[in-house]
Amino acid sequence: MYILRFAFLFIPLFFTTFFAQSYSKKDLLLDLNYMDSAFRYGHPSNLAFSEKLDFRPKIQEVASRLPEMLTKNQYENAVREVLMEVKCLHTSYAGWSGKESKMEIPKTYFPYFVFTDGEKIWINEKVNDSISSTLEFGDELISINGYKVDSILPIMLNTHPDDGTGRQINKYIINNFFPQSLMKVIPNDPFFQVVATDKSGVEKASIVYPCAFKPKIETDAEILIEGKQEYYSILNNSIGYLRIKSFQGAEREFYEKVFQSISDSNVQTLILDLRNNPGGNLYTCKALLSYLLPDTSQFTMTYPNDNMRSFLPWKNRRKLKTQNFILRRMKSDSFEKTEDAKIYTQQIIPDSELNFKGKLYVLTSELTASGASFVSSYTRHHRESTLIGQMTGGGEYWLNAAPGNYPLMKLPESEIVIQTATHHIRFDVPTTHFNGIVPDILIEYDATTFGKRDLEMERVFEMIAR
Repeated sequence: MYILRFAFLFIPLFFTTFFAQSYSKKDLLLDLNYMDSAFRYGHPSNLAFSEKLDFRPKIQEVASRLPEMLTKNQYENAVREVLMEVKCLHTSYAGWSGKESKMEIPKTYFPYFVFTDGEKIWINEKVNDSISSTLEFGDELISINGYKVDSILPIMLNTHPDDGTGRQINKYIINNFFPQSLMKVIPNDPFFQVVATDKSGVEKASIVYPCAFKPKIETDAEILIEGKQEYYSILNNSIGYLRIKSFQGAEREFYEKVFQSISDSNVQTLILDLRNNPGGNLYTCKALLSYLLPDTSQFTMTYPNDNMRSFLPWKNRRKLKTQNFILRRMKSDSFEKTEDAKIYTQQIIPDSELNFKGKLYVLTSELTASGASFVSSYTRHHRESTLIGQMTGGGEYWLNAAPGNYPLMKLPESEIVIQTATHHIRFDVPTTHFNGIVPDILIEYDATTFGKRDLEMERVFEMIAR
């Protein structure tokens, strides 16, 4: 359940330490107002909402809670909290630059993985078997080193924006990377004084010692095809199971083999597993959809004339020019230049020979995002399918992205770096909200089932057996 595959989303969680330095609220406000000016002027999320982004009310709220001098953690957590207002998965905190970039990597961490539902935190399992403690599976955490969970958790839920107002990706981060992400909130002391309640509600205190982090790797029986992360198998001689962990841009031949196998085997039911798939190459997603959608559909990529170029370092300004040059030379089905933007339209054309017309189940999770939410949305709205799982971190009818590399904006006072999107992608679906996809069948884990059972697959087989 705990994997390194998506570590690129969480690199800042690993590279931190706690310094005696302090930072002024005055500098923080200068940084936050700079970010607000840039995003209000030219962020592609402005194309999704009726009103332009405006961080100023949130900046005032955050600043009112802070002292005049801040710790490094307080400073960066304030930036993260305000950045959540952008409601864009592809715009995120990317770490400190300059003198702060030479930070030590912590070697020891809180020794337990946890489960959170977004309101409480429960002990799930030890990082390794050498840990000795009175804490047990299912204990509810009340405080760590005097920091109450109800004050820690809201900060941890501000780590990374979703597409929309959700906190799905942050729940994923806590449930899979708690030992490291906790260090963004509290100091890494020589030991942790933990207060928890057991399953009977009895309070108990325990001292646990930091341990070296050894990530737990998935051990499910994967069928690897040509060394790719995706795999396909036939279950019970009649059910196809296709798992795609990311869209890396080189899987088109793989998809052709999969759907040729589906056709040859006369498979009538397909389970498409997009859980924990953070997305990737949009044109690879388009290739997969050509085997799943019965009719031609399309999506648009809009590059606003009002962009953040003037707020970026010169190297990143050049990236914007390069991205637009790439888009102009892509084989778009149509191109429109308006007073405000350049709009590129791409069609998704069904494969005439291998198009799958059977029953389709799509599995989603909090980290189903970007291209994976794009695929999930199109299978929901353009063919009969059943989505099963958790609300996605990616949006249901739009996302922001950047062809090639994402430009980096440096905040002037702290030199904190923000990754930002440049293009707005609108899906060809009749949806009116701005949040993640709520599956047709919503699966909710709890402290007793998370990491212990596969509730989505259990539900799929229940439905197939009817």
